[in-house]
Amino acid sequence: MINFILSLLRAAVNDSSPISPPADVNWELLYQFFENQSLACTAWYGIMKLEEKDRPDKDILNKFQKSMLTVRGRESMQQLELENVMAHFEKEGIDYVPLKGWIIKNLYPKPDMRSMCDVDILIRDEDKKKIPVIMKACGFNLMHRGQCDDEYIKPPTITTEIHRSLFSVTTPFYEYFANAMDKTVPLDRSHQRRMTIEDFYLHIIAHLAKHFGNSGTGLRPILDIWILEKYNAGNTFDEYYFYSELEKLKLKDFYNIISGIAKKWFSENEETRTKNDDNAYSNSEIEEYILMNSTYGSIKSWASNNINKVSGNKFLYYTKRLFPGIHFMKNQFWILDKMPFLLPFCWVLRGIRIIIFKRDHVSDELKVINSNTENKAYIEKLARIKKLTGLDDID
Repeated sequence: MINFILSLLRAAVNDSSPISPPADVNWELLYQFFENQSLACTAWYGIMKLEEKDRPDKDILNKFQKSMLTVRGRESMQQLELENVMAHFEKEGIDYVPLKGWIIKNLYPKPDMRSMCDVDILIRDEDKKKIPVIMKACGFNLMHRGQCDDEYIKPPTITTEIHRSLFSVTTPFYEYFANAMDKTVPLDRSHQRRMTIEDFYLHIIAHLAKHFGNSGTGLRPILDIWILEKYNAGNTFDEYYFYSELEKLKLKDFYNIISGIAKKWFSENEETRTKNDDNAYSNSEIEEYILMNSTYGSIKSWASNNINKVSGNKFLYYTKRLFPGIHFMKNQFWILDKMPFLLPFCWVLRGIRIIIFKRDHVSDELKVINSNTENKAYIEKLARIKKLTGLDDID
């Protein structure tokens, strides 16, 4: 079944023909799988390349089409709203860099093949005080302030994250990307800027590594890697610089493994897929881990990775969870910026919020931590995967 799933996505992005579905294909389960991976929109294009006799029945096909049309509609709304935001940035003299999905979607054969739940934009830290007024004028409400970005929402579905930095100070990549804006180059607009293709790819790899090492990641980011590999191969790409910077980030092994999997799964060339199936960077345990996760991973993966960070010490794990550091707490309690001595009070308030609003999340987390034999084996598996990918050295 996995071969058929991958062939649908391969057909969509490479304009090729998918293999025929297995005789026992369950299209309802397939639809749910693609939805969990935020790829039902992409799969629809692959399905439409099947012979009519091999396609799902009308009800299931309509579900796939509805997913595609939803993404298409959201993409159009995002484009319209963010053009308005960027026009305000231009008027106010604010330098800005659209990030991640906003760029990647335009490298797909069609932008609506790549779903995007939010739009990320990087600004200079000194311009942050201007942003709330601009966003309010554009109809956005501030919903969350983070260590490195602020989340704004315009009802009903447009979400924008305005970044002051690419990573929070608690991540291992913060220092490397701290001056990312200074390395950008100008575009046609007077204040819009872009990363070089090498720096853009380095950011994507680091961002993926962060998620992979925390809650895990699903299929869509791997498909993004394949799309970027194709794009970079067709453009002037400084491989020496790219690999040198990967070494600084300690992400060379991770990149080699992930790009090898992307080529194995999505290359239109069967010889390339076979080569990457046989090479040293292919690992079935890592592939299985990606396939079992949803787009943004899972609570099970998140909890397992975090218990591994404290070497299985439950006391230390619970201490860190119940009493997070002040950088983490400032995300939820802005008053700590001016009154850090209120941290103990905020710990209590956070605990009350969790009991009221995140009881199911906590229950799922506790099932993993108070592990039975099956969960213990999963925790050990994730520790192996982090070691294989080299991410155990950068926690």
